[in-house]
Amino acid sequence: MPAQAPLLSTPLSQVLLYGGAISISLPHSFIDVSSLREVPSNQEVFVHASTDRCFMVELLETDTDVPDDRMGAFHWSQLAEDNGAEEQDISTTLMGSDRKTEETSDVPVPLVDRPCTTVVVTGFQWIAKFNERSATARNQVSVRLAVVRIPSVGTDLLVSYNHPVVIGQDSSSNPTSAGQEGNGAAVAALDMTEGDVDLMFRRVVGSLKVLDWGLFGA
Repeated sequence: MPAQAPLLSTPLSQVLLYGGAISISLPHSFIDVSSLREVPSNQEVFVHASTDRCFMVELLETDTDVPDDRMGAFHWSQLAEDNGAEEQDISTTLMGSDRKTEETSDVPVPLVDRPCTTVVVTGFQWIAKFNERSATARNQVSVRLAVVRIPSVGTDLLVSYNHPVVIGQDSSSNPTSAGQEGNGAAVAALDMTEGDVDLMFRRVVGSLKVLDWGLFGA
């Protein structure tokens, strides 16, 4: 199988979300899941054409009981629950704002023309697919989560990215899994380093732009 081009070097293409109210730039190899199945109205989900990699954008009402310095961990925990993760581990948490400073140079600043706070959480989750409950079917997934809190519209805007790094022996994504065709390209996703994934994710989050604030009733 030919090596896949690293996502870092792949050109990004602008995608319109929520009826054109928000735009984001993604690698062209990701397809809109809503063309395949129903997606909740507050979510936009894109999957890689031949691997288990996945981007998701989600709009959630801000929980006023969760302060800015805890919102990263809060939404990470919710994401792990939604993913059915049996284990999880946060590696780093970075916080920035709508104004770039030397201290926040590693935090992407989305193109949001209202005051906002951005938190980026990086870590791993161990996730089994399709109700595969065997311990040897779990995949180790590198997860990036950006939370953009926009107080003026009471919204937490989430961008998450799942990137499998270890495919379980008995996972349906493993081409050697007994009795499974598997997805050979899923293993090829391991070509990227964690640094490559970080840079790619920063490019994607930095491209996020709100085009129509009417989406939030503002």
